[in-house]
Amino acid sequence: MIRLSVGGMMIYYHGWVKLINYKDLAKDFSDPLGMGSSNSLVAAIAAEVLCSFLIIIGLMTRWTSFGLVFTMGVAAFAVHGGAIDKIELALMYLIASLGLMFTGAGKFSLDASISK
Repeated sequence: MIRLSVGGMMIYYHGWVKLINYKDLAKDFSDPLGMGSSNSLVAAIAAEVLCSFLIIIGLMTRWTSFGLVFTMGVAAFAVHGGAIDKIELALMYLIASLGLMFTGAGKFSLDASISK
């Protein structure tokens, strides 16, 4: 249930919005890692859409969860400046993704089906 919730909300409320508004966001997107605005946006979209989709279906969950942990860590501490009222949501996604990174996808996942 956590996999579906975290992945679904991340795609719907964050990644999809970035994906469909790529042209408008690319030139001014935050670039805390010095990769360039458009590359930072592509990395955020990859984590928030691709990694989230893989988490939902339970494929490579531990690895793809790291993508969200990293992205939400950057969002919380490098983009939003660490002010608790600005980073609360990013921290919630980070903590949930960290839990998935350590526990894995569970028995109702592609990871479990493949390992049998």
